[in-house]
Amino acid sequence: MAPHHKTPKKARVQGAYAFALNQQRRYGHNFFKTDIFRSTGVGRTQGYSILKDCPRTFNNNPFVDETRGRKRLLTDEDIDKMEKVIWEHGIEGRMLSYQGLLMEAGVNKEASTRTIQRALGQRDWRRCVACTRSFVNKKLAERRVEDARKSLEFRPCKEDWRDIRFSDEFHVSSGASGRVWILRKPGERYCPDCIVER
Repeated sequence: MAPHHKTPKKARVQGAYAFALNQQRRYGHNFFKTDIFRSTGVGRTQGYSILKDCPRTFNNNPFVDETRGRKRLLTDEDIDKMEKVIWEHGIEGRMLSYQGLLMEAGVNKEASTRTIQRALGQRDWRRCVACTRSFVNKKLAERRVEDARKSLEFRPCKEDWRDIRFSDEFHVSSGASGRVWILRKPGERYCPDCIVER
């Protein structure tokens, strides 16, 4: 029984045949396939079998349609619909959960969260923490400085400030507090749709 040849040896046979074929087309040098089989250590029958199976190689071949494995549950059209929801709804669209995004896009398929995550990941969508920007804008900061100067006129001594309490943060919220997770692509860190107000 003839030994089973592994992929590197098959690749050598196919590469040598492709090179010889190229030399024949360019310079007119004739060759025999049996010489290629002999130099690569492959029998005649197996050599012809390897050359016959050459078009069946799927790895990195853009001209061969992929037929292996199970068909994808989410098609390109489904992913286009989900992307449309993200682009059109701004920060609210980016904050949707994977299942919520599937429902909002109108895709009537039962897919797990991991399946949706992988499908969006093919187009570089990642879930990450939204960036925050300060609630204090320029005009408000100027007003605060002005109020501080006026207060300093009324309270010039440090004893005058003993009944005042300062706080570095004050938070009022009607929803859940904590970090906001959104969907975004690389390079969208400071996109207006990816920033939440504090």
